[in-house]
Amino acid sequence: MKNIRRFSAIMVFLAVLLFNGLVQGQSVTMGPIPGTSFCSGDPIAVSFTATGFFGHKNAFTLQLSDPSGSFANGFQNIGSLIDTLPGTFTITTIIPTTITSSLHYRFRILAAIPYIPSAENGSDIGIGTRPTQLNFRTSLRAGSTGTPLTFTVLSSSDILEDSVFWDFGSGANPATVGNIIHDNIFTQSVTYSTPGDKIVTLHVVAPGGCFTTLTNNLHIYDCSIPKIPHDAIVINSNTTIVDANKTYWVNPGFTVHFNAEHETIFAEPGSTISGAASCILYMKHGSVLASSFNYNNVIYGDGASVVKNSNDFTLDCPTLDFDYSTAPPNSAHPVDGVPKSTLPSIIVSPNPTSGSITIHGLSSNEVNVSVMNLLGESLMEFKNIHTPDLKLDLSKFVPGTYYVRCASANSVITKMVVRE
Repeated sequence: MKNIRRFSAIMVFLAVLLFNGLVQGQSVTMGPIPGTSFCSGDPIAVSFTATGFFGHKNAFTLQLSDPSGSFANGFQNIGSLIDTLPGTFTITTIIPTTITSSLHYRFRILAAIPYIPSAENGSDIGIGTRPTQLNFRTSLRAGSTGTPLTFTVLSSSDILEDSVFWDFGSGANPATVGNIIHDNIFTQSVTYSTPGDKIVTLHVVAPGGCFTTLTNNLHIYDCSIPKIPHDAIVINSNTTIVDANKTYWVNPGFTVHFNAEHETIFAEPGSTISGAASCILYMKHGSVLASSFNYNNVIYGDGASVVKNSNDFTLDCPTLDFDYSTAPPNSAHPVDGVPKSTLPSIIVSPNPTSGSITIHGLSSNEVNVSVMNLLGESLMEFKNIHTPDLKLDLSKFVPGTYYVRCASANSVITKMVVRE
């Protein structure tokens, strides 16, 4: 029994010696700071080397001094990792956005178990603050060519001697602007000469060089003829739409209510649209926008009846028409809606057919020929045809109605053919 007690005491004594030796061998050495100047919100990665073994759930923490460089009070913990073993580590974190601008910051690494702070980095580090709490007062989403747009930016705090740099994108006048601001509201007007998607970029730069970037996306419209895309969904009945983010082509005489957002709608004369929200609507003469919610972009022709909301963008294009050159098959517009063809007269025979057909009257210029089903899906395509006649075999198609589409550089003719 005495031997057991003696052995236990020896083991405890050896453990204490071992522990004390390990403690005495522990150290934390910080590597160099990767830079001498930062902005609030910047990423930073600081390496350090730890020797010896540390306690269970020990944390190594990157600490930032107060603005004077002191760790006596007012310092911050800005990043940590958990480890107990020796080695070289890197703490990757973000410079706090709430700090005060100063040229005298210092860094250090702290081990928690046991408590061992490294030496601080040994030289002053400048950290500047970015302009904050900036927003476009009204986010402009649409405009028209030749009409001035005014962008207004608001800061919830006064901005003193900051610089602003605007970039309005392609077709803008002015394209770029730079000036000094002295208050919390500043504006800039711009006029676009070209349509399309635009990105407005604003850099607000503090005296120390730290900056904040704001962007505003918008689309500029003009009264050029909009093109109905090949994937447009043809509406041939009174219906309610619930599928968002699609394009619809509404035929004359039909009423469509939209219960989804972000559609593009081509409305033919005699059609009625209701319920649109955050949509792009092209309303031809004689069409009706009976009701809508906010944030629509409405381009309408003379003779269209359009309900306007305060947050809608509207553009009056008196002679609004549609470009049908890429439109899907539509029984209400098989040929009439297509721009006048410069192709010779096209004849498809025999029609109806039990198998083969021949397309007569193709131009000697390059012509693309496709055969489509009623859904507008292409089943057969021939490109750059130079011969006046082209024979097609439809014998493998199921009986039904199909469309033969012949397109040259500036003309399109669509013919219906029946497979018996």
